[in-house]
Amino acid sequence: MRVTCEYCDSYVDIDTESVCPLCGAPLGDVLRAAQRRAAEEAQRRADEEKARAEKEAEQQKQQMILSTISNIAGVAAGTILGTAVRHTFRGPKPLLGKGLFGGRKR
Repeated sequence: MRVTCEYCDSYVDIDTESVCPLCGAPLGDVLRAAQRRAAEEAQRRADEEKARAEKEAEQQKQQMILSTISNIAGVAAGTILGTAVRHTFRGPKPLLGKGLFGGRKR
């Protein structure tokens, strides 16, 4: 990463130099500031990733809840409809007599 020297305003590559090659000024403050910016950027990215993961987990949780409710509603509807068929006037008895549900054939 290239920065400017505080004293002579020349560009210095802080990845390879620890002092300015033109004036010899130490680049300690510049290095610390660059490292601090890099650490802040890494922290920001980590926070964004954590927030994204939490949002995705919440969406999966909501989807699972909706799926469970849908399954329970389906079972309840099947139970209610099954009870209604058994208690109707004809019910399944005519079908049993014809051998469609494993009953005796006449």
